Amino acid sequence: MMFRAWVLLVALAIAGTVEMPSGDPLETHDGDLAAGKEIDLAWAAQSNVACFPGPNFKYFNGNHQFYTFAQHANHDLYIRATPEAGVDLSVYVLQNAKPDGAQPPNIDLAWRCSKAWKDNPGEPETLKVDGYKGNFNVLIGVTAPNAAKTGKYKLELWEKPGRQW
Repeated sequence: MMFRAWVLLVALAIAGTVEMPSGDPLETHDGDLAAGKEIDLAWAAQSNVACFPGPNFKYFNGNHQFYTFAQHANHDLYIRATPEAGVDLSVYVLQNAKPDGAQPPNIDLAWRCSKAWKDNPGEPETLKVDGYKGNFNVLIGVTAPNAAKTGKYKLELWEKPGRQW
């Protein structure tokens, strides 16, 4: 019984951890939440977006900064957002968000939403977004919990060949 509990704890600790690619990132952005703005989060709970439900809004209610990326077919996108000491971040990625440049809260459709948040100030948030047969317009949102308005970070992006779907 004790062994099963230990295995469960290890599995929970590993959940959400992404092994990042070696080598230099394809793109690097230095950001500050102070340059962003607070937005209405109702878009994220819509069934045709399904990014995060209302009870999780508290993890995404700080100022938002947005970045776009063109994800190539059959390439996985790896994202790491590393905050300065004491800053807690949350990150979300919308695949095939509208190509017209619309940003939340003006999003009413997304093919897929991936997100990462942990209560871990000063530690990076990481995501792997699987690639598929087609190219995707990707919108990356960097924000923070607890209505944070400031906080510097570095956003790094890698794109690597993935499974052939």
